[in-house]
Amino acid sequence: MAVATGHERAIKLGLLGGTAKAKARISKFEVADIRGQEILGYLNSATDAPVIQKLGLLLGTQLHGPVFAKNPALADSYLAEIAKVQGVDLAIDALNTNASLVAGIVDQVWELERELASE
Repeated sequence: MAVATGHERAIKLGLLGGTAKAKARISKFEVADIRGQEILGYLNSATDAPVIQKLGLLLGTQLHGPVFAKNPALADSYLAEIAKVQGVDLAIDALNTNASLVAGIVDQVWELERELASE
């Protein structure tokens, strides 16, 4: 996972698509979409790099969060993909159980930050 300047570097190296040209800084809560899944984070960027993108196992984002903590379904699916490539049988049920322990807190964060993202 490449975040912020790491994401911009991955773009400049040709590992991910898009550009990372300088522009006026944006600093706000953002709900982005990746493959039909809403992702919540804090966008603090001074480039035109895509907010979030994925190519194979490389995930790049301009969102701060922490992104995985605010988006446990994204974390679970990403870990499952990595495990599959490595030939590891990942117990998704265990991941879902752990994610459900913090679901209420994550829901509250989403409620507060989604409102801010729509401003």
